[in-house]
Amino acid sequence: LEMLYARSINAAFLLGTENALKNHEELFCHKILDDHFVAVVPSKHPFASKRSLSLKELHEQPIIMPAKESSVHKNFIGVAPSMIWETSQSDFVMKLAAQNLGIGFSSNSIAQALKTEATAILPLEEYIPRTIYYVTLNELLEYPPIRSFTEYVQQYDFKTQFETEKE
Repeated sequence: LEMLYARSINAAFLLGTENALKNHEELFCHKILDDHFVAVVPSKHPFASKRSLSLKELHEQPIIMPAKESSVHKNFIGVAPSMIWETSQSDFVMKLAAQNLGIGFSSNSIAQALKTEATAILPLEEYIPRTIYYVTLNELLEYPPIRSFTEYVQQYDFKTQFETEKE
């Protein structure tokens, strides 16, 4: 948001929550996609056959944690006494889990798109949202290119497009 307020950029796609954005009245916000985090487990791991997974069950497991800089890191604090890696790169999380190196976390949409036979995707019992927003400054909507792009973003069906790309 700092870059947007400094006018270094005209618009941005952000991960966040409505609560985090509602105090910014000068912003135009449009929700792009509601998503949530899941556990990425090696397919040969005993947890792979479970229907869901609680963060509490991961206490003694090797964990691939979201990066400290990520907006969701705080949701996983206390989970990983045996953290082996810290990254928010979903493709890297998937590869590490596929190599049976640990259990990681990814947004459901990305995990489903990158899933292989070597990984299992398990819903987390604790719901951790990953919502994507398009944001720009309200005053920038007066400029035709920003207004046109904003209208395009509002009309575009991101969810259907993402699901089509997975197939």
